[in-house]
Amino acid sequence: MNSKRGWFLGTLAAGLLLLAGCGNQNAGGFQVQGKLLDLCGQPLPYKTVFVPGHDPVLTAEDGSFTINGVAAPYDLVISNAYLMPEEVQEVPVLVYKGLTKPDPVVWANDAAAPRNETCAHASASGAITPAQTTDDFRNGAALVVGPYVGGGEFAYDASPNYDVGVYFDPDLAGENNATLFGIQWQRDTATNDATAFLAAKKLTVSLGDGDALGQDLALTEIGSRDLNVSVQLPGVMDLDQVEHHVTVDGVALPFATAQMNADEAGADGGFAMAGPVGEGLGSLVVATASYGGGGLFLGGAYGALDLAGIYGDAGVWQQAAADSNDVSLSFPDPVVPIVPLNGATIDPDTTFRWAGPEGTLYDVVFILDLRPDVSVEVVTTEPQLQLPDLNGMGMRIDSAFRGYWLLAALGGEAVPGSVDELASASARSALVPFYLEYGAPQGSAGYFFFVDAGGFSFAFDALGK
Repeated sequence: MNSKRGWFLGTLAAGLLLLAGCGNQNAGGFQVQGKLLDLCGQPLPYKTVFVPGHDPVLTAEDGSFTINGVAAPYDLVISNAYLMPEEVQEVPVLVYKGLTKPDPVVWANDAAAPRNETCAHASASGAITPAQTTDDFRNGAALVVGPYVGGGEFAYDASPNYDVGVYFDPDLAGENNATLFGIQWQRDTATNDATAFLAAKKLTVSLGDGDALGQDLALTEIGSRDLNVSVQLPGVMDLDQVEHHVTVDGVALPFATAQMNADEAGADGGFAMAGPVGEGLGSLVVATASYGGGGLFLGGAYGALDLAGIYGDAGVWQQAAADSNDVSLSFPDPVVPIVPLNGATIDPDTTFRWAGPEGTLYDVVFILDLRPDVSVEVVTTEPQLQLPDLNGMGMRIDSAFRGYWLLAALGGEAVPGSVDELASASARSALVPFYLEYGAPQGSAGYFFFVDAGGFSFAFDALGK
């Protein structure tokens, strides 16, 4: 171990004890009996977890932990763990903020291991036999195990083969546990977008003993329909792209059969794309947009919000109804930082605030230049929070301290609406596509934001606070 990193982690461990308090403060309250799992469904043993005001504990081999004398609401702090993969730093800390339940199932990625290290992996391969032959079509195939999806698009040629793989929770392995799916569509040779769906095949396969090889997919004819997609978005946003994904029994497949840019809209401003018709088949349409770099957002209850120095990406998704060919996508008001603005000098006790849609799950990441770099990630449903006590966590602040922060947000039918709902076994289906990046967004409708909220520094005369 690098000596400087070793010193820091030792200081951090000591700081965690200081932050927890000088002794057990367990008078009154209730007992929290939780479990810490990774997104492959496997336990994370020997991780330090604590509730501020209580002594840290290590998770057991099965990921379980017990903390006594807790009062609700409480914050659960997990060391060396994270959710957002893009911004994890050398020393990550994850905080579930505002829990009230006594039995949380807490999800995290282990910073000491690759994200998919505990996942099982299996492949399926074979030949796709199309129902129709033409020069202008494509094949796709996917393998689905619970919330885990893997798949791809394949060109038809003299050897029309497919080979797809999926990472999944090894506890889901077994007989007849996976759906293998193949589909064929007519394409526009200029844009490669699907103009009609021709054939499909769904098989049930077993992944209990490894790969499912030699699985030939002889496609049978299906129907097609023309979808009319409209998109509404706030004036500060620029539409980037509209995509179509096939759904199988409600699960969206990861490859897009149509990808249309904003300039491909029709005269009415809408987008025309094909969707499949058949038993268990459907369509999920995703639109993405961007904003920031300047201007003002004038909507919402906060007055004018400055978009200078921030950059945001947003997306909405909607499954098409079976009885209607019209799909309407509407972006909510954007997530916009309020305090601090980019480049601001702040006090350690500054409250970070932002505007965003109600009923949203926020994942706020602070990247701190402390050598080694630290990420403090806080999951909350409140549109404001303060930085955790950095000095108390062993993170020594000096005059060279700099940081920046990022805001991610999720909302929708399949997205947990509270931190308590997030800390439950059922939350994994919504989290896997975003935090393991396996599969497309799930649920009938929803939205996401990812915002670079800018940088900040601490005032030199505030460092003693």
